Amino acid sequence: MKYFCSQQEQVASELRLGRPPEVWDETLRAHIAVCRSCSDLALVAQALQQDRTQTVQAAQIASPGALWWQAQVRLRKGAMERVTRPIAVAEKFALISMTAAVLAGIVWKRNLFLGWLLGVLSLPHSDAVQAGTSLIDGWITVLMAAGLGTVALCAGLTVYVLREKE
Repeated sequence: MKYFCSQQEQVASELRLGRPPEVWDETLRAHIAVCRSCSDLALVAQALQQDRTQTVQAAQIASPGALWWQAQVRLRKGAMERVTRPIAVAEKFALISMTAAVLAGIVWKRNLFLGWLLGVLSLPHSDAVQAGTSLIDGWITVLMAAGLGTVALCAGLTVYVLREKE
């Protein structure tokens, strides 16, 4: 450490010991009153020591039982997250697969789907038989998409079970 005053090293050692300036040597106290760098060093060090003392006194130490309980809660939460992570991945995979299957079914049977949708939106009284047929054809598409979604869900669960065994 570089000192700017010959007495600064002595002031720093007194401050490190934590003794108050009232018990220092009389010549050192007189020097601090005159020397700006030494007085600044003493002022800053005393402010930091006072702040540290206040912080330590203000700190509330929790009981060991509460600390143990919080640690146990954190451990359980972490374990639950590790256990449920593969399930969440399988659910996302199944949801994406099911959405893709539904969209593929809609694109594949778009004419039938549009006819069913138009039939549901405007059911004329004279075309009731045709609308009923269109409605049944639409439900077949929906059931087919649901079946594909079920297959996708089973595939996701299979991936989960196989990953869990590894």
